[in-house]
Amino acid sequence: MEYSIGEFIKKRREDLKMTQSELGKALGYRYGNFIGYLENGRAVFPLEKWEEYAEVLQTPKHDFLKIVFQEKFPAMTAYLDFHPARKDTEISPARSRVKSGK
Repeated sequence: MEYSIGEFIKKRREDLKMTQSELGKALGYRYGNFIGYLENGRAVFPLEKWEEYAEVLQTPKHDFLKIVFQEKFPAMTAYLDFHPARKDTEISPARSRVKSGK
């Protein structure tokens, strides 16, 4: 079953028995209003925080990223292979390029 980002966030939050306010605070928001807006489709998902959302929602990053891409970039998903990160890599390849200046 494919979820929208908002539907997925709501389902995981409820599975974890968290309020919108608790989730919002865990993600660094002052109030839970933004989480409610995301869940109802009235706010744009902040792509730069996708890893934080995956961690707080206790969801494998590759699974969460797939949901984000299915909603935000549906034409690209046919070209991407979402899989768990290699165990011997602590940071993503993109982050290592940024840190090394390449």
